[in-house]
Amino acid sequence: MQISCGSCRRALNRVDHPDGYQYWVHAFGQEEDGTHEPRPILAEPHYRCDICNDEPVTSLFFVSGAVRITAISSSDDPWALCSVCTDLIANNDWRALLDHVTTRFRNLGAHLFPHSVADIQRIHKQLRRLAVGPPVPLTTGPGSQTPGFEQEPPTPGFPSGPA
Repeated sequence: MQISCGSCRRALNRVDHPDGYQYWVHAFGQEEDGTHEPRPILAEPHYRCDICNDEPVTSLFFVSGAVRITAISSSDDPWALCSVCTDLIANNDWRALLDHVTTRFRNLGAHLFPHSVADIQRIHKQLRRLAVGPPVPLTTGPGSQTPGFEQEPPTPGFPSGPA
């Protein structure tokens, strides 16, 4: 299941705060990060790739546990993938995946420092370790059901902070 911003259609990440509440933030490397508040909505299957931010999404990549994205952000939801990321993961070409992602982010205007690339590589290693199997293609057409796709986004306890 992918949650996106209703304002910009970009993927959002859930942050699990140590104090127990959760909230949504724009995904790493997105130009919208910081330009407006996230407005979480349930994404349609044609939204952006969770790995490189490209579109359309062509498959889901299921994991068997939480992938730590930042110190306080993790996700155990299926990861939405574009066709390039799907092919690279299906072919177990994680080095090419890292090159693809860093090139895309730089082309989108992101300034990637060495620790940023190391963070992306750390996420990829977790995905590889927690993978349940190869990417699962999305079914298309009217009335189709996408695995793990629900009708309502989860309520992440969206307060501005602990009560």
